[in-house]
Amino acid sequence: MKLALNSFFVLIFFVSNSFAQVGIGTISPNPSAILDVTSTNKGFLPPRLSFAELTAIQNPAEGLMVYCKDCCTSEGTISFFNGDIWNSLKFDGCTLIDLDNDGIPNAIDQDIDGDGILNIHDNVTVSLPSNPGFENLDNGASFPSAGGWTHVNQANVPYWSTTNTQGKIELAAAGFASTQPYEGNYFAELNANQFASLYQDVAVIENYHVNWSIAHKGRETPWGAPRTDAMIIKIGPIGNLTAVDTVFTHSSAWKVYSGSYSVPSGVTQIRFEFAAYIGYGSSYGNFIDAFTLELEAKDIDGDGLENQMDLDSDNDGIPDNVEYQTSSNYIAPGTQSDAQGRLQAYGNNGLTNPTDSDGDNLLDFLDADSDNDGQTDIQESGFTFSNSDKDNDGLHDNADATPNSGYQDVNGKAVNNSGNNMLPDANNGTDNEDYRE
Repeated sequence: MKLALNSFFVLIFFVSNSFAQVGIGTISPNPSAILDVTSTNKGFLPPRLSFAELTAIQNPAEGLMVYCKDCCTSEGTISFFNGDIWNSLKFDGCTLIDLDNDGIPNAIDQDIDGDGILNIHDNVTVSLPSNPGFENLDNGASFPSAGGWTHVNQANVPYWSTTNTQGKIELAAAGFASTQPYEGNYFAELNANQFASLYQDVAVIENYHVNWSIAHKGRETPWGAPRTDAMIIKIGPIGNLTAVDTVFTHSSAWKVYSGSYSVPSGVTQIRFEFAAYIGYGSSYGNFIDAFTLELEAKDIDGDGLENQMDLDSDNDGIPDNVEYQTSSNYIAPGTQSDAQGRLQAYGNNGLTNPTDSDGDNLLDFLDADSDNDGQTDIQESGFTFSNSDKDNDGLHDNADATPNSGYQDVNGKAVNNSGNNMLPDANNGTDNEDYRE
């Protein structure tokens, strides 16, 4: 009788919850949830699958969720099927599981978007001139002698300027104040003869990242006692700088500080300023040296897709695969890739020798005006620009031959299935296409 009664109550529980919410660990499930699991000392454990097992699931339902054990570079992640492809929750070190759907997870795919340009070549880094170690002077200005120092007019120190009201930059030679340069033969003091800053105004490209590095060292007191100096590092558009760090460095040794700055949209010049921390120490102090800058293009068109995940990194309607190659020696990508996701048409190194039609050090696949003729590549592509990118592959819909199918066609409408270039060419094939001449 007792067993029958228990069975009756279990039946009542299942019947009643078939028309309402189910609560596990709670008798009051949230009214917005069909299933509410509550605990203070346990978690929800979904099925744990390898990438191979995950991709072997037949006809996965949209929204199906598992824990993928090896989809990321160093750890697993929650993964879900969006109706077309498996996605991850984009934890650090893990993006879309298999963006180009070539069977190779992004974690080990050397060409994530499958356009023939390896990931390491998609994110281009350009070293910017900065007179990093104060080793260059203009207009006959003189360097200090060994162990000494001198004041030089800022106009004679390439790339560097100062807030010093007299326009003086103080340079020192090896041995001054018991200090050897971090590199080269010379270094600078921020303060010269007054509290001041040294700065550089740098031409940049919107949506690039600027990687910076500088060596800093405190200066002994005038009577030779060790001490710590403080310097404020400010970065941003001119007139709108942000203090990104305040560093404290002892006079016993140089220390290198570094970081990365993302250039906002619409900004073409930024300032890097190194300021003495007023009130800390005296007007003596703060040695700097070895200031370096690298311009790194991770998402040049600002569409939210890094270049390695973007079939058209500069968003001009001409796919990267086409702009990376010369017009006369174009090789179609094909569809066969190796176990590292590299297209076999281009070998183990992928596409090499990128094209720079106008010689401005900005490669065509990242250049909004590849021939520098004043007409943008968008205008010369022959495709009416569209703000829509339905399949989120980086190629706008009017230039995409398969606008609803992700990364299926890396060349869009620029090259047809026969390998013929379809871009406008006023010279009828006797020269480059219009966007390159």
